[in-house]
Amino acid sequence: METKKLTESAILSSMLIAIGILCIGTGIGYSLYLDFIVPVMLVIIYIRCGCKLAVLSGLNTLWLMGIGLGQITASIWIAQSLLIGIVCGKLLTNRTTIIDDLLYGTLLGTLVMLIIDRFFAGVIGFSILDEIPGLMIDGLLSESLKKMAFYIGVVSLPVGTVLIVYIITLFVGHRLGVLKGISAYKYKILRNYKNYRGCLCCSQNTTIWAIVALIAIEQIIGCPMSTYIEAFFTCCQYILLYFMLMDAYTALTQMAYLLTRSNLIANLIGIFCLFALLTSFKKVAYGMMITNLVIDVVFRLRGQKLKQLEALVLQ
Repeated sequence: METKKLTESAILSSMLIAIGILCIGTGIGYSLYLDFIVPVMLVIIYIRCGCKLAVLSGLNTLWLMGIGLGQITASIWIAQSLLIGIVCGKLLTNRTTIIDDLLYGTLLGTLVMLIIDRFFAGVIGFSILDEIPGLMIDGLLSESLKKMAFYIGVVSLPVGTVLIVYIITLFVGHRLGVLKGISAYKYKILRNYKNYRGCLCCSQNTTIWAIVALIAIEQIIGCPMSTYIEAFFTCCQYILLYFMLMDAYTALTQMAYLLTRSNLIANLIGIFCLFALLTSFKKVAYGMMITNLVIDVVFRLRGQKLKQLEALVLQ
């Protein structure tokens, strides 16, 4: 079995290197290869052959591209993609919810991209923190809105990359027949997203951890720190807020429907929450998140949704 896995990982690694030589050597699909093909292929190796062989394949690709072909700049981008691939591979094989996967994946993806940006910006010739402010028109936004737009721009890169790699891997892996166990289960959920989206949510442990992390980050951000550390904590704050508010909004509207059996009232509750966030964001945001936890403790709504999802997928 180990010999078979080693052979499969060697074949897939060779394919990855061959595609890399073609794309980087000719310039055709250069960005597509670095941003998506590398992590997707690595996740497939991870699912098929395990973590150790996936890491070995990644290091082999990195060494051949960087040292063998002298593509130092490309090898740095490949290193970033390999790390994101390992993260997505670990998440896809863990018994966690899809929303948890996306939350943890975007947090780790942000960390990886900021580390690469911090230490290799001079070699790559591109810096996330330097380039995004140049895209903003002076005088169009206030300083607070400009800062918010800046961090949203920074967050969008890892969020988009992790989301696309996660989804593409599931569909490509299904086509290749490499999905098994929990990864196959997650593919079925995404394939029928319209039918199952009402049951998708974060786990209770993740929700509690995220709320505690938000409170801690709010205290940390006010302290003096370097630009990159501040950027990391602020990006984490934005990511956690998005996922927790999305989860709370869904829980509140679903609870309203279960209690009243009225779509109109559920929609009105949702609209009220959105307008309340616009008037007093911080207080309403924490209020929604705490209410979400109360609903979970009293009515066990989260557990019911996850059990219902499992029953629907496995039937």
